[in-house]
Amino acid sequence: MEKKDRKINRIKLSIILLLSLSLLIFMVVPLSKKAFYCVTDMTLKILRPDNIVLSLSNIYSKDLRNKVSIFVSSYFKDNEIDKLNLSKFDSNIKNKFKFIKNVEWDFSLPRVAKLKLVGKKPVCFFNKNQVLSDDNNLFAVNDFQDYKISFSKELFIKQKAVSDNVFSFLKKVPDRFWCGYKLDYIDKTEIKLIPQIKKVPVVNSFLSNKELLTKGPLYRKEKLDIANDIFENLYKEKKLFISRKYVLDLRFDNRILLRKENTINRGRV
Repeated sequence: MEKKDRKINRIKLSIILLLSLSLLIFMVVPLSKKAFYCVTDMTLKILRPDNIVLSLSNIYSKDLRNKVSIFVSSYFKDNEIDKLNLSKFDSNIKNKFKFIKNVEWDFSLPRVAKLKLVGKKPVCFFNKNQVLSDDNNLFAVNDFQDYKISFSKELFIKQKAVSDNVFSFLKKVPDRFWCGYKLDYIDKTEIKLIPQIKKVPVVNSFLSNKELLTKGPLYRKEKLDIANDIFENLYKEKKLFISRKYVLDLRFDNRILLRKENTINRGRV
């Protein structure tokens, strides 16, 4: 009998604990939700132009910086909390300004919203009138007109869009080539190195390919140095005509071919 009473008491105790736990959950969840929405509302309420501290990084045009600032002020000028969505803002500003790479919010200070907009970095000039960015996108040169750190990389390409293969190729070309040459990328078998400063008037370009530039003897520059010496010696010996443009073809093993600019056999190497 005593054993049966203990069992009944344990069941009663379990029921009481279960009811107490259910009641506690019922009370805590609404309070937590209320607290959450209260914090969210407070965060959204401070999103007004006078409470937002805007900072811009890697945006290289005064005109674009002004446009971005005006957009942010206008966006939060008529702040309707029930319609405000930070993810939507992030998406909208990136769609409006393609050069923006990251949108960073910081609400650590009371009643202050820090907004940092980070732009994309330039990689090289593209066909003279565009700039290739670090995420493989093209922008107008004017978008980077205040870029203070000079970069000498300059690429010419006939393709309308830059493929991932071209972008990968750019990363593999040693930096030392960009100091003295512009690259004209016809295809992976035909890449011209155009001297930025022509020591010999008749030098037009050197002809290479992707493999030579990224891992062959041209990558170590030794073959290019030999080719430069050959050109200078031929010019000094007056074996080149000043009225013509010449190309030194470096794509063959153990040979350097002297060609006229208009006699290159495309795609045969």
